[in-house]
Amino acid sequence: MDLSEDKSETNPDNFVEQACSKAAGEQAQRFEQLFADCTPLALDATEVVMLSGFVPLLAMSLAQLHKDIQRRYALAFAQKVNEAFGEGAGAAFPQRTLEYLTAFHQDVTTGESSTLPALLTAALDNICGVSDESVETCRPGLRQALIPTLRADVEQFSATRFAAV
Repeated sequence: MDLSEDKSETNPDNFVEQACSKAAGEQAQRFEQLFADCTPLALDATEVVMLSGFVPLLAMSLAQLHKDIQRRYALAFAQKVNEAFGEGAGAAFPQRTLEYLTAFHQDVTTGESSTLPALLTAALDNICGVSDESVETCRPGLRQALIPTLRADVEQFSATRFAAV
């Protein structure tokens, strides 16, 4: 799915809808499969979707998209979570976003942005309920999924031009 529509101007509402659908759909399924393959622990599917929704939001921030678009995305994604998991489930998305942003900031300021230890720990805590040695096998796969996804989203979002914000 090309969110930039061949570098022509994109409608912000369409962009937000496409980004939300991708994050809550195919990307969330990839993350869920990744966790299913690395741990026998019961996963919190809502948390998997929230991590999946956080990645494009972080990419939007790194690509320096207009704050209104980021805000629209966050609100729309929280609504997608409500639709998928019941009213009120999306209320945790802003808190989870702050938690993941703090962890990402810690990784960047400590020079560990290529391995994301704090972000991975936060994600594993939320999704698996633990981030100890019982889920260590999840770290490499999660890192290998997150970094290229984030990089691709930043590149794609950086090339996106909006008709009006």
